[in-house]
Amino acid sequence: MEKLKEKSFLLKLIGGCAGFLAILILMSLTPLTGDDWFFLNRHTTELSGLAATISEQWHNLNGRVLGNICAILFSGLDFAREFVKAAVVFLTILFLNRLIFPKHPQSLWTGLLIGAAVYMMPREMYRQTYNWMAGFFNYVPVMLFVLLYLWLIRDFLAGDAVKSTPFSVLSAAVLGVCSQLFAENLTIFVTVMSISMVVWYWVSRKKLSLTMTAYAACSIIGALIMFLSPVYSRISADEDGYRTMNLGVWGLLEMFAQNYETVIWYAFRAYLPILVLAAALCCVLLSRNRRMHPAVRYLLMGCACLGPVYGFMTNEVLAKPRNNIFKSAIWLDLAVWVLFGVSILLTLLTSMESVCRRRLGLVFLWGIPLSAGPLLFVQPIGPRCFYLTYICLLGVLFVLFAETVNWEALDKAKVGLLRFAALFLAGAGFLFYFQVSFANHETFAARTESAREQVTSGDTVIILPQYPYPEFVHDTDPQKMEYIYRDTYGSLTFLEQ
Repeated sequence: MEKLKEKSFLLKLIGGCAGFLAILILMSLTPLTGDDWFFLNRHTTELSGLAATISEQWHNLNGRVLGNICAILFSGLDFAREFVKAAVVFLTILFLNRLIFPKHPQSLWTGLLIGAAVYMMPREMYRQTYNWMAGFFNYVPVMLFVLLYLWLIRDFLAGDAVKSTPFSVLSAAVLGVCSQLFAENLTIFVTVMSISMVVWYWVSRKKLSLTMTAYAACSIIGALIMFLSPVYSRISADEDGYRTMNLGVWGLLEMFAQNYETVIWYAFRAYLPILVLAAALCCVLLSRNRRMHPAVRYLLMGCACLGPVYGFMTNEVLAKPRNNIFKSAIWLDLAVWVLFGVSILLTLLTSMESVCRRRLGLVFLWGIPLSAGPLLFVQPIGPRCFYLTYICLLGVLFVLFAETVNWEALDKAKVGLLRFAALFLAGAGFLFYFQVSFANHETFAARTESAREQVTSGDTVIILPQYPYPEFVHDTDPQKMEYIYRDTYGSLTFLEQ
């Protein structure tokens, strides 16, 4: 028995190291792009320089204190930047796996499945998060911080009292503040989520948890730091040249209509395979629920299947701008996705035997509208803003999967199928992204070297080669490279060949 445990631990250790190395390789091949050149121009490792820059940006740009610090600090630290990015993604996968599949003998293979799903997101989201430093550091770390907090309160997720220790309270307080200083919609998400979980704990146990209360209190402090930036008062007064936010009922409805298609696309429509799997797992769990009236079970199954079927039938028709909220079927479309969400909610509440998975699934499900909802009322928004929404949807899917499979009774054939699926998806995903990233990285190296040679030779019009896979690079505009040259060489023009 001891030898089996040692062998299992060694296999997981080797698998974890191989997974981290694979992510590190892919991250090391991501080029600097878009605003990354601006942050490289502002790069400094001196504390006073960082503080001065962040103070200036807090007063004039946004309240994303930690996101901007990371972008500026790591912009000029190539290996450190890629190592940190790889560590954040790897730990996100690790804690998702540990929370959903605790102490399972097949956790290595479920980790590979989760890793493949986390990486193989929609192309537009991929290039704005993993392939864009500014997008990564403002949107990706928050999900890891949320998972770390859920790990701290895992006793509550299991149905027990949270054991508050000096370490857990201090850790929760730090996570609460830090999670709030990256992106505005995520600040709203963490604030509401932390308060709702304190209320949940109070209702279920009739007392407060010091750890959870510290997290909620410090998340409010962090939210104040974020939104006390004077920039947001200018946005609300429509005095900002880049961001807009219409106030008043009619203004909010107009913004809702403008943003609706983007929000629904990146909350649901873009992930039809995931929705199909989630609907199928809901149907399996509901079919096992003999405590529920058959008519109710079939109704919930129908609502669960409604989302992916409706999405498939209408993706090309309805996934287009419908900017008039009164002359389009936005409300009917929204009702379909609400019914889909409600069917998953009732499945979690009525058909989950594991208390931990039920509560974890509810947290992930709550995170989808909570992180995507604020984006209905602000401009501009982009795929990167929905990274946390996507991970929460994956969380719901794998919670349903974990509850559906009887892990203790898996025979060799099913274990073999699980291992094959994990290795196939992870391996295919790595090979695909490696091929694309390697080609783009080679071109990036050629672009930077060519730009340096042409600028130092006195050219004012710099011609650079095009990326072979520009659809996987956030912003291919070469003019952004001017940020790192204009202080020394003045105005330059950068063009692609």
